[in-house]
Amino acid sequence: MHKFKKRLKKKFLHIFCKILLLIDEPLLKLHDKLIKQYFKLNKTKKVDKKAEKWAKLNPWFGYDREMTYFAYEVHKDLIKEKIKVSSKKYYDLIDIRVYKKFKHRLLNFYSSNN
Repeated sequence: MHKFKKRLKKKFLHIFCKILLLIDEPLLKLHDKLIKQYFKLNKTKKVDKKAEKWAKLNPWFGYDREMTYFAYEVHKDLIKEKIKVSSKKYYDLIDIRVYKKFKHRLLNFYSSNN
């Protein structure tokens, strides 16, 4: 029964995160809290330092809903492709795929005229 409750909580958090990504930006502030809860349920003590660094280097992440959601989808694809999460190749592939799809939008985040 305990494992069933844990699985149910994980599934709920996953679905809730997807819903948040489809709603207004102010609700995305809850994203960090949900991620922390997810890691607690998965017995991970802390967020990967590489993930934190990558998020800081990508100011669009968590701000631009469509790009953030796409990055999560790329993450899922990379797991299916058996790319080691948190490797340099993993982050490079996320960057490449996001750039290919949102080249025009990235200029808004990295240009000096924004």
